Amino acid sequence: MQQPLLLLGVVLALLLWFSLVWTKGSFDDSMHYLGKYSTLLMAPFVFGLFLAYPGALRKVLFAFVLSAWLTLLLSYGIWLEVAVLLKAFPSVDPLYPTVFKLHTTQSIVLCLGLYFSWALALGEKNPASQKKLYALAVVFTVLAVFNLLNMTHARIGYVSLVLPLLVYLFMKFSWKGGLIAIAVVAIVANVAYFGSETVSSRVDKTYNEVVNWNPDKYENTDMGARLSWWHISLQIFQEHPVAGAGVGAYPSEFLKHAEPMGVPPHNNPHNQFFLLLTQIGLIGPLLFLAMLTAHYLSIYSLTEPARLASTALFATFAFGNLFNSFLLDSAERTLYMILVSGFLAAAYSQASDR
Repeated sequence: MQQPLLLLGVVLALLLWFSLVWTKGSFDDSMHYLGKYSTLLMAPFVFGLFLAYPGALRKVLFAFVLSAWLTLLLSYGIWLEVAVLLKAFPSVDPLYPTVFKLHTTQSIVLCLGLYFSWALALGEKNPASQKKLYALAVVFTVLAVFNLLNMTHARIGYVSLVLPLLVYLFMKFSWKGGLIAIAVVAIVANVAYFGSETVSSRVDKTYNEVVNWNPDKYENTDMGARLSWWHISLQIFQEHPVAGAGVGAYPSEFLKHAEPMGVPPHNNPHNQFFLLLTQIGLIGPLLFLAMLTAHYLSIYSLTEPARLASTALFATFAFGNLFNSFLLDSAERTLYMILVSGFLAAAYSQASDR
């Protein structure tokens, strides 16, 4: 089950290119989206590189963890108002210390860095080095959890902290793992909600925005805006149910429905499934779902510690695309395609050795 994801990604990219034939959007808008979706085409080449250099995946994970450490330390430095960092990042608010990119990206980097740290420690064969890696993983976990719950202010970070663990437990222990996962969710959710004012306020805010949403009245809030964007996306799909409106059509088609509702122009519904639905019809989200399913199934072919790391990538990316369009975001889509190619190559190699 290693190659289907690569094939499905190529098919999805080619369909999006082919939709130029019927797109309702401008050429410039079409090229804007296609330039981003073309990252899907690089996965087979990266897969081949990881096959040729089997040791590269561990080095890539180490490099990623180092970048996560750098992000974490800079974030704390800004939060503590270290003068040299305030000068280096003048536009960053110390109360919201995100570095390099916005809070969504930082949350993903920290969550993946946490799980990759533990995976690297698990995979270390030298006992002395393994103890050091475990110690670093513990320190990173403590610092990252505090950062995500009290500093970064991203709801995707809250979920991405625990979701990979839940998926991992289910995959490892089946229904017993599912029961353990439910217990973990209940405990972690209660501790986070009642122990962190930041978390509880964000959760309450999200709940109120969803409950009070009105399709006839636009609210410029995180969830209020998303619900309006998703509602309009479904209207676009209803007008173009067979093959969608084409790859570059979202901005113009969105505007037709948004103006009467008082919704500002937008080029992204912040949900990858809805975006693909408007662009190439039902086949789009189904192909994307099939890609994610292929990734999930490939994890069973991995041995530890790659299984833990790949599970973390899968869970974070799959959930994140429900509230973002990660195939449009340069850091997220590039990171995913490189790492998933490495994990697929590892799964292929391990299956061939059996």
